[in-house]
Amino acid sequence: MSRVENDTVPAGADNRFMIMFTVKDEPGSLAKAISTLSSYGHNMSIMRSRHMPDLPWNYYFYAEAEGDVTTADGKRMFEDMKKVCQSVKMLGCYEAV
Repeated sequence: MSRVENDTVPAGADNRFMIMFTVKDEPGSLAKAISTLSSYGHNMSIMRSRHMPDLPWNYYFYAEAEGDVTTADGKRMFEDMKKVCQSVKMLGCYEAV
């Protein structure tokens, strides 16, 4: 996995992105995160969870979604995810094949 940002994905193309996030251990927190993605029109195609080794009943969530996060709306979605999640990290963007 590269730590260098991939800027070769053309803006406006049929783009996808992968995001990793954690949520607070409280009712509805995962639903808020998923709702934030969908409120900006991003269609989530895959969602996976992995437990946190040192924290029982806490998980990392990985979501792959359709949409262009390089736009102003995409950047606002990322900022709104930060408001409802404990942590958020953009893992990458790529053009759908």
